[in-house]
Amino acid sequence: MPASTLCGPAAALALEERFAALCRERLPQWLQHLERLELRLSKSQKEARELERREAGEEVLARARSAGISFGRALQKVIDGAPGCQAGALTLEEELIEFAGAAARGQCETGDTARGRASSAQEAADASNEIFACFGGVAGYAAYLREKVHIPACDVPLNGGAAWQRLLSEIEVAMRLAHPPQKELESLMVTAMRAAGTGVHGHQRWEEVASKLMLSVSFEPLRRRVRYVAARVVWLLKHQKATVSEWMSMLSEGPASRRYSPLFTEHLDVLRTYPIVRDLVFTAYDKAAAGIGEQVLKNLESTLVAACVNPDIMLRPSTEPDLDPRNAAPEEQRAASGSGRPSMAESRRRVVTEMKRRNGRSGGLPVQLQDRIFEPAEAQQTMPFVEAKLRRAFAVLARVLANQALAFADASMTYLYQRRVDEAMTAISFSSEQGKALTARHEDLKTVADQVEHRLLGVRRCIAALRGGGAGTSRI
Repeated sequence: MPASTLCGPAAALALEERFAALCRERLPQWLQHLERLELRLSKSQKEARELERREAGEEVLARARSAGISFGRALQKVIDGAPGCQAGALTLEEELIEFAGAAARGQCETGDTARGRASSAQEAADASNEIFACFGGVAGYAAYLREKVHIPACDVPLNGGAAWQRLLSEIEVAMRLAHPPQKELESLMVTAMRAAGTGVHGHQRWEEVASKLMLSVSFEPLRRRVRYVAARVVWLLKHQKATVSEWMSMLSEGPASRRYSPLFTEHLDVLRTYPIVRDLVFTAYDKAAAGIGEQVLKNLESTLVAACVNPDIMLRPSTEPDLDPRNAAPEEQRAASGSGRPSMAESRRRVVTEMKRRNGRSGGLPVQLQDRIFEPAEAQQTMPFVEAKLRRAFAVLARVLANQALAFADASMTYLYQRRVDEAMTAISFSSEQGKALTARHEDLKTVADQVEHRLLGVRRCIAALRGGGAGTSRI
């Protein structure tokens, strides 16, 4: 065969025709593979764009706030006594041991110490150590509550609302157990000498000295016990996160799935799937719990300060209405006579009787020391009377604070799940570190989505070229 046939234009044309025929033969197979690749890339592109959208800052915040509000609703159900979960269930002794460890690690701070009245982590730890030391440790305190006080269900593992009711009993007992330090009582004479002297309005009277002694003897020990109460409230509220999460997980199936909103299960999946959402929700809840502890602390400290500044007001008996029906005759006689107002003599007798009741011996200092200037020479003989008054005032104030601790703590729980949690969740925002990390992740996801989209566009251009390439392959 001549060289012109093997290497010339005729050979090139024959090669082109053979290649074109081969392309036409393989064209359906290529199109099939490219269409499959297009489907996979199209699905990957949609998933990448959806992931990019879901990881945007606004979307993450919206999910965190919605999940947080559902978490608050679930907290209300758990505290109200919804059954079925065992997470976080502890006996009283186990609970106190866990609390003591958390306080030692600095996890029982109440409120924001930078804003003013709050309890720091160290103050909470000192307050808990003080009450435990009085009984030789946590085990001794728990044994006292179980064997002497007989707090209900001490040996039963509890969580949720049952654990909260047991806590209310425990903090009331803890508040009543407060007592004046023996060291302060032994140095009462020296403290009285320092508190006496001449003031702005002249010589100090015994009433003024007694008020200063009340501050020095009663304020700090009762303040530490109030901090213990606030720390216990904060710790138990924070401890409910595991219980609430388990209760939400039980709503996916069974009768509970038809009784409660499906949003509980949906938002629990969000908390489990997205660590940043879980961190945002739990951090907001812990802040709300610390705020509740701060409110309890503030209310109790206000009562403590007022009573220590003026103990006579606290010890003064209150007015009691006369409910004896035998004393209703004068009123009926006035009504029958048409005179609705009591006579001047009756009013005077009522006022004199009330003044005697309020200024009686139960009002504070003995009569011999009332309205008298403090004389150091008389202090040795009169100090036992003052000490008796201080002991009585301390006991009365401890009982008042115990009652208020129970009332304030119980009311604070209702305030927490009805308002405070919602406020905390709607105010969720990123920290500077979280914002930077989320922005970097969003940029990475956007880059991946752009790459997938670029590949998809290339495949689609190839498919369009092949589908319209019947003539094109003949020209190859």
